[in-house]
Amino acid sequence: MQLLSGPPSPRDPIRHVRAAGCLLALLAFALLPARPSIGDGAIEPPDNGNYLAARANARSWLDALEVDPVDLLAHGIKGKKKLAEILEAYALLKRHRAVDGEPDTLEERVTQLVAHTARAEYHNLLVCSDEEFRQNSMSYLRVLWLMQQLGFESDDYLGEIKRIKPRLDAHMESRGSWQRAMFLSYYERFKLPAPSILMKHPLLRGVIGRRVKARDYDSAKSYQLTHEVFTAFDYGLDRTQQQLDGRDRSYLREILPYLAEQSMQSDNPDLLAEIVSAMTYLGHRSEPAYQRAVLHLLKTQNPDGTWGDYEHTRPYLGDYADQHLYLHTTVAALRALVEAFEGNWPSTCSECLKAQTTENTVTGSRSKSIRR
Repeated sequence: MQLLSGPPSPRDPIRHVRAAGCLLALLAFALLPARPSIGDGAIEPPDNGNYLAARANARSWLDALEVDPVDLLAHGIKGKKKLAEILEAYALLKRHRAVDGEPDTLEERVTQLVAHTARAEYHNLLVCSDEEFRQNSMSYLRVLWLMQQLGFESDDYLGEIKRIKPRLDAHMESRGSWQRAMFLSYYERFKLPAPSILMKHPLLRGVIGRRVKARDYDSAKSYQLTHEVFTAFDYGLDRTQQQLDGRDRSYLREILPYLAEQSMQSDNPDLLAEIVSAMTYLGHRSEPAYQRAVLHLLKTQNPDGTWGDYEHTRPYLGDYADQHLYLHTTVAALRALVEAFEGNWPSTCSECLKAQTTENTVTGSRSKSIRR
């Protein structure tokens, strides 16, 4: 597969030297031991062992991290978003928890975190500034959804969401495409009437729908792409999404390996992890770029169990660098690895399409209204 870069110019005076060098490199590479395959779903024991160690290290760091959304907000950090991030990690570990030797303290830890949602000062979105509302309102809904996945119900929390719904509805005009799609999903889960603006197929106006060219992707557009995929697959909970059609999948098949390579070259584990998860959901596990990306994540975990390097922020963030920066990257990497090694996702696009076709046969035409 071409990674959207052209061949060398015929007038390049050193192209023959380069070609000879490439040939020698290929011969040398052929003598190396075969790299374990991730694409067929059978992870070789050495890599599986590395994954289990990475998972255990990340779990230890998460278990020790203090995430107080009210305190974080007082220090200029998106407290509700950070609570959602760490709850997502535990929801993921709960779904894939058959790991020998892992501490059986998940419920206790989650209970400790969920207790913050019983505090009156946590439920402040009716009176906070517009900026704080925009930064935390989606996470506010996501926290309740994650609580339900983890076995917690809260009528009081749902009542608070209903109280702020008029303000939520008014904010939808300023939201981006994937955000509107995600809000619509939450409205439906909580049986809330959705404003008309959420019923206009928001992903059609996203980077996938617009077919943004590879050279035009910057960090912001790359994250928008991964979140459009996450929204379609409900962050891995829905394996038979109906929002991305065959043309979308073909486009993503070309773009995602390119973005994965770029993220590895720029040493951006946060974006790389999100790209790996998107490729997992889409059935790109047999892609060489996917396999390199998974191994790259395994090799770049920090000794304390985190991913990323944000130490330059310590002079002004202090210990809050852990919640503000390391938490998101660590949860993103953990999600990518858990889904890659334990998610049992299809290895190819054809398997994804087969599963989707089977689901469509069972459910009939329920999705026709949102397909392009």
